[in-house]
Amino acid sequence: MWDEIPFFWTDQEFDSRTCSTCCTIVRMTSVPDKLYVIVERSFGERLAALPEGIPVWIVDTPKNKPVAQRLWKARQHHDHFTGITTFNDNSSSSPETILISNLDTIELHHPRYTQLEVLGTPLTDEIRTELGQYGFNEFQPTPEGFRCSRSHTPRVVAKSR
Repeated sequence: MWDEIPFFWTDQEFDSRTCSTCCTIVRMTSVPDKLYVIVERSFGERLAALPEGIPVWIVDTPKNKPVAQRLWKARQHHDHFTGITTFNDNSSSSPETILISNLDTIELHHPRYTQLEVLGTPLTDEIRTELGQYGFNEFQPTPEGFRCSRSHTPRVVAKSR
């Protein structure tokens, strides 16, 4: 069975299992280098249109949660490396604040991503500064938010707060 916990080595994800007779079988799959973060509280059904296999973090709201739950059931073969994760909404916070406050957690769970697409908030100077502390240095505004990239993934993120 492939129910062992995967582990990381360089930029690949490995799954392993032991056969019943003599050896360990290792399966290697690429870890996605792109990640979506959605801070739009009413994103809803548009979530289903995002490409499968790219991790998505979406704010947990009454409009977003039912779509995420439906997709979890339909896409059971995905895990947190390739599927949808919801995160808590603080309704008194702006989308910008929600994004910034979740960057550490996202980095902890997806340390190797190099491309980030944010939907639901425009690129601001504060967001650019915060993402810069994670090594992001190329930014492109989009109609629904922005994209950014970094040329490598930092081993250690030293943030000043």
